[in-house]
Amino acid sequence: MISELTQAFTHLDNVLTEEFSSTFTTSVKNIVLKRLESMTEKDLKDIDKDEIGSLIASLKEFLLLSCSRLEAAEFVEHTSLLMALRFLKSENLEKRLKGLSEIRTMVERVIERSRFERWRQKTNKSLSHWNSMPENKDKPYPSDAIKLAELKQWLISNKVLQIILGPNAHVEIVKRSGPILKLLCRYGENLFDESIIELIWRCQLDKHEEMVRTIYNLIQEVLPILSLPIIDSFFLKMKSMPPAQIDEKYVVFVREFTKQALKKRLEFSFEEYSLRADQSTQDVQLQFYINVR
Repeated sequence: MISELTQAFTHLDNVLTEEFSSTFTTSVKNIVLKRLESMTEKDLKDIDKDEIGSLIASLKEFLLLSCSRLEAAEFVEHTSLLMALRFLKSENLEKRLKGLSEIRTMVERVIERSRFERWRQKTNKSLSHWNSMPENKDKPYPSDAIKLAELKQWLISNKVLQIILGPNAHVEIVKRSGPILKLLCRYGENLFDESIIELIWRCQLDKHEEMVRTIYNLIQEVLPILSLPIIDSFFLKMKSMPPAQIDEKYVVFVREFTKQALKKRLEFSFEEYSLRADQSTQDVQLQFYINVR
């Protein structure tokens, strides 16, 4: 009903006064937000997540009656994340999975936005040109408003990883959390720290076999982009495993982890050696230049 109401007003922008448009759109926006924020667990269980998504998306054109495109996009993307978080916290697994899926989608879109911004700085070309490029055809559409720094802070301040990997962790949710961890690994600077390592490792302690395997697989999934200090911290966790709890799947995990970790350390050592060699060459060239002069 709200979607039909707002859609009708989008065709009246030429006859509405600026004051009325501003007051009306703000009122409708606040009503929708208040209703979404007050939804109970029963409401979440009974409603279709896609219906909420359609409602939020329909407000974008409506808000243009009084807002800029950026402001309208900010409302849509922030409200979508708000509801995704509500669903992720639900007691219903199906709703939790849909909430996580929405967050993962935003992660992909924000990363794509970051790629586009870097490309635009080099080429000075538009988003429409970016989207028309064949290599971007199957990529997610870049986010309109939310950028990397903001999304990282949102994930941390809303304790998304604690919700996923905490006491109420479900194996199906954990299985799908890789993209969020990768975002914090690759772009999080110091956000992926000892507290996250502890959270991941604790999630499999004294749990059933499927959860243990899932955590092992999750660590393997993010390992290629972990920093060496974080890898060392995971090694310390492995060394702390009581001998009585060591079994075949643990041995296989340690073997595979060690192989990848050693490969990464060798790559790092080679890069460091190359940098030092380049610097030494430059020093020799500089000294030769000085001596010649």
